[in-house]
Amino acid sequence: MRKPIVLAVDDDRGNLLAVEATLSPQFEVITAGSAEEAIEIVRSRVDIDVILMDVQMPGMDGFEAASRIKAIPGAGDIPIAFITAVYNEDPFVKQGYEAGGIDYLGKPFDPEILRRKLSHYASFRHRTALLGERERRLRESEALLREGRRLSAALDQLRVGVAVCDAKGCVIHTNDEFRALPGEPTPSSDARLLARAVAEGDTCRDSIEAEGQNGTPRAIVRAASPLKDSAGRIVGAVLIVHDMTERRQAVRDLETRLTRMVEAEAGGDD
Repeated sequence: MRKPIVLAVDDDRGNLLAVEATLSPQFEVITAGSAEEAIEIVRSRVDIDVILMDVQMPGMDGFEAASRIKAIPGAGDIPIAFITAVYNEDPFVKQGYEAGGIDYLGKPFDPEILRRKLSHYASFRHRTALLGERERRLRESEALLREGRRLSAALDQLRVGVAVCDAKGCVIHTNDEFRALPGEPTPSSDARLLARAVAEGDTCRDSIEAEGQNGTPRAIVRAASPLKDSAGRIVGAVLIVHDMTERRQAVRDLETRLTRMVEAEAGGDD
């Protein structure tokens, strides 16, 4: 498991070295020597867990920097703890909270208290990220299941077997035709074809022989295609399975009849 990532912002290099020495055993520390640099770092990275922001800096101060960071897409939930040796009166503390800060610490700080607080604040972002990922996966699964059922309903009219899997290759839906295929579907073989479609991002086809209820061989044709979400990411695959035995037999019977007709006409000409 990775260390929590702290972005420490201070225009005094000595202060940054002190913060690094205090936090480095427990955290990965990234430093910025100005508010502008901190904003650019946040824009370029998505893995920052907590920000330790000095208030008094030349040019843009910590309050304004915090407000701008909170407006960056995806960065609004990063906890920001202000740290200052000067602005520790109530009006400035209030301004810090209004700028989006979660805490307001004075210098000099107690190293152990600082580590504990930042560890606690970093866990906020981690839990938020986990919840967001779970919600995203849930939405994808629900959308995938809806799409699979829609395809299944449409394909049911064509009397073909349908199986839908998620991005990990786990089958989440099958229709009646699939479950009624002769000789029973072959889970490992079907799963491999679905996994290929997910991995390759393209339609994969093959044909197999299955044993029918009376022991006769059945010709099964399969095609697995990837399913994508609105962003173009592959979130699963759909497998279409068709028992071609009767159709192939009908074609063979037709060919046989045509051959006999041609042979009969040829014999009549003689």
